[in-house]
Order: sequence, then structure tokens, then C-alpha cells
Amino acid sequence: MTINPHHKIAFGVLMFTLICIGIAIFSIYWKNDKTKRQTIRILTTYDAQNYEIGKDGLEKGFQYELVKLVCDSLQYDVEWYFENNIAQSIKLLKNGEVDIIARNLPFTSELRKEVSFSTPIVTIPIVLVQRTTSKNDTIKPIRDIIHLAGKTICIQKDSPFLLRIKNIEYEIADTINILEIENYADEQIIQLVAKGDFDYAIVDGRTAKHLAKKYPEIDIKTQVGFGQHQGWAFRKGDTQFQPAIDSFLTKIITTKQFRDLLQ
Repeated sequence: MTINPHHKIAFGVLMFTLICIGIAIFSIYWKNDKTKRQTIRILTTYDAQNYEIGKDGLEKGFQYELVKLVCDSLQYDVEWYFENNIAQSIKLLKNGEVDIIARNLPFTSELRKEVSFSTPIVTIPIVLVQRTTSKNDTIKPIRDIIHLAGKTICIQKDSPFLLRIKNIEYEIADTINILEIENYADEQIIQLVAKGDFDYAIVDGRTAKHLAKKYPEIDIKTQVGFGQHQGWAFRKGDTQFQPAIDSFLTKIITTKQFRDLLQ
């Protein structure tokens, strides 16, 4: 049977039309499916502890790895932002410029007035950073907080550890000089102590333990505060991200996978 040439043309046009419709439907579906992933804006500090890009060009750090684990599982795309100053970080969060502050913030009553904390991620003591005897003209490190009287202690500007120093002043009934350093992360402050620019600083114990490997000049054995719950901060009333992330964190922090991140 001979097929009419006009029928061939009509059939070809029909097939071409069907292919175009199929491509269009697939494109719309693909686009819509792609936009189902939400973008979450994460604010942290740029340092070896939380987030940095190594010499090999790869991202690393505890907060980077934990955020990646959470967001990969919950299918969020991540935009990273960096800020060392805690007060400025909270301002950016409250203004809606970022969605989460991903750093180990201690759960203090003062910060609770400003933010909504995640489920506790870690529990960490507060330690005094000072130089070892061999790196401090044979002067032995302070082991009793009563000997902090009259000393100058460095902390981050607007650090939540400021209240702990005030409490120590009350406990020892004497004055401690407080030097708040703006726009410095804990590592930079520890480096100042290691170099001998300042004699004392207060940071959280996990950061100190991590950085003691890098700065063997420092002594971190003197604890000046009991273990505190620490975690991330959300805007108050956040229903977009916090419920799902808190639920995931509650599950993950009990696993070996999370313990490996802490190493």
C-alpha cells in the first residue's frame, strides 16, 4: 500500500509536535521539582574550628560538616555568610538577613531574650587560656580562679562569657579587667595569648582543645565554668526551618556519625 505524501508530512508534523510538548512538560516538571529545594542562609565564623577553605580548596570545619549533614538530609541548598562579632550576628539574624547562626553559642538567659536556640548540640565547659610555664618566663599557669584578681582577660566583643567573668568577680570579691576584642574569632584571640600579646583569654573548652594542637604554647587545663549547653540560633518564632532541623539534630547527635564530627 502506498502512503500518501501528504499523510507522511502530517504524521511528521504530529510527531514533532508531540515531542515538543513532551520536552515542554518535562522542562516545567524539572523546573518545579528543582524549586522545591529551599535555600537556607547560614551564618558562622570563618576559622579552622567552624568553617574554612583549606589549601586543597576544599571546605571543612565542624559547623560546615554539620550543616552539610543536616541540609543534605533535609534537601536544603546553603548560602554561607561569615561574621565573628556575636552582637552583629544576632542583628543579622533578627533583621532576616540570615536564617541560622551556626556556631556553638552558649545557652545563656541574655541570649534567650534575643534568639531561639536549637536543641543542644554540645555541652562544653569554659576554660582559661594562658601560656605554659616554659613559654611564660617560668611563670606557672593559674589553677585557682581567685588568682584572676587584677588580671586582664581577653574575650570576643559582646561575648556571652562576659557574664561568667562578672560572676567570677563576685565570687572572688575583686576586680578582673576585661578586654573585649572586636571582629576576632576565638582562634585569633588564642593566637594573641600564644604570641604573648596578652596573658589570658576565656573561650569554650572544645575550641581550646582543638586549637591547643595548633598552638602548643597555650595551657587550657584551668576550667572557669561548668559545662554549658551550646547550639545554633534561630529567629524567635521561626516555623520555616527550626522544627525540621531540631528534629533532625535530636536524632543525629546520638549517633557515631556525629561523634566522629566532634573528633
